[in-house]
Amino acid sequence: MADVREENDQVREEFCLQCTRKDKKTVASVFCYDCDNFQCTQCADVHNFFDVMKGHKMAKASEITTKPVKFDMEGLDRCETHVKLFEFLCNDHDKLCCSTCAIINHRTCDSVVEIQNIAVVSEETGMEIRSRLLGAKELCKSVVMHWNLFKISLRDTVKALPEKINNIRAQMNKKFDDLLHDVEKDSATFLKL
Repeated sequence: MADVREENDQVREEFCLQCTRKDKKTVASVFCYDCDNFQCTQCADVHNFFDVMKGHKMAKASEITTKPVKFDMEGLDRCETHVKLFEFLCNDHDKLCCSTCAIINHRTCDSVVEIQNIAVVSEETGMEIRSRLLGAKELCKSVVMHWNLFKISLRDTVKALPEKINNIRAQMNKKFDDLLHDVEKDSATFLKL
């Protein structure tokens, strides 16, 4: 006779996030609180090789009944103007808003909804979004760094312009002096004839 369990009695099986990203479906054996994901034995062994990961707190995957939610958005979830958490989405402007922005800037909009009412994201999708946001943040940092380097280069070029102009002026004056000398010499030769 087949073993039949009710849905509530089933043990939830978690899969290794790193393996999932490589299109492999490997059952997780541990949960790393610092990495904030489930890992198979092979992926968890990486913690033994890197000093940065040696102190990570881990537990057996079977002991985790509810996955702890730890999600640091590093400020990406805050309004730049008011430094408040985003709480609303204005569908009219396709823009995230804090409570102050929603009241001040989007009061007359037709569709301003609370994020918690529409945000149903799976853990894997959330990790992907976080990864993409962090990638965008790094890209922005890179752009700012390149802009600053360009600004320094441009500043140096502008600083050097007066000297370059003076050098060109000196070269032009020398050419005019040489031309004047040649004209005087040819004039003197012509007058002697």
